[in-house]
Parts: sequence; structure tokens; C-alpha cells
Amino acid sequence: MFRGKVVCLALLALAATGTSLAQQQDSQVAHDLEIQQRQQAYMRSEAILNNRQQEYDQRAIKAMNDLPKVRAHLTKVWQHFGMSAKDAEVVASAYRVKGINLGRGSLLTGKSDQEAASMLQSALHDKDYALADELMIGYERTRIGPLAGK
Repeated sequence: MFRGKVVCLALLALAATGTSLAQQQDSQVAHDLEIQQRQQAYMRSEAILNNRQQEYDQRAIKAMNDLPKVRAHLTKVWQHFGMSAKDAEVVASAYRVKGINLGRGSLLTGKSDQEAASMLQSALHDKDYALADELMIGYERTRIGPLAGK
């Protein structure tokens, strides 16, 4: 009888060990699956970042290639608003391609025409020609934007 109890306990211990081993294996499989999913998510995010960087680089190259055209257009715009050809060229030559140019954001978003004019005059008065150019480009985009769709 004592022998039967020992055998029974041994069988229970083996069963418990088998269950514990199965649980460990299931836990390891779940852990491995989680690691694999995280690696895939990381690889997807890296691919997205690489694509965005390539797009940004392409826009930057295009912006640099278009720089002389943009400056020439700015010169004409400044002359249209009453500047002499020489002064318009000086102001337009201050235009630089920066990250803000590439994002197509405008410093004049939500501003009235009077506020925009005041900001332009202030930038010109302070001889901050790069800012004046940015403001003028923003103003032109806002003004031409509705016409571009026609």
C-alpha cells in the first residue's frame, strides 16, 4: 500500500512537471511571437522613416534647383509692390531654402491682409529680408491658392 502511494505521488509529480514544462513552452512561444511582432513593427517604422527622408531629400534638391527661379519671381513681386529693381533684388537675394520652406507652412496662416502687410513692413524695416521673403511667399500662396484650382 505504501508502495502504491509512492507510485501515485511519483505519477502526480511527473504530470505536474509535464504540465509545468508545457506551460513554459507555451510561455516561450508567446514571448518569441511578441519579439517577432516587435521586430516587424520596428522594420516597418524604419521603412517609413527612410521613405520620408528620401521624399524630404528630393524636395530639398528640387528647392535648391528652383532657388534662382524663386528669387527672380520674388524680385518681380517686390517690384510690383513698389520697390525699385535694385532694392527688390537685394531683398529677394536674401531668400534661403530652409525646412520651413519645404513644409509649405505659412507664417501668415489666420492673419488678415492688414496683419500680413504690417508683418511685411516690420520685417523690411528691420532689414530682416529673409523673413520678408518668407512672408511674401506665404502671402502669394494664400492669394493665388484659390486661383490655382481653376
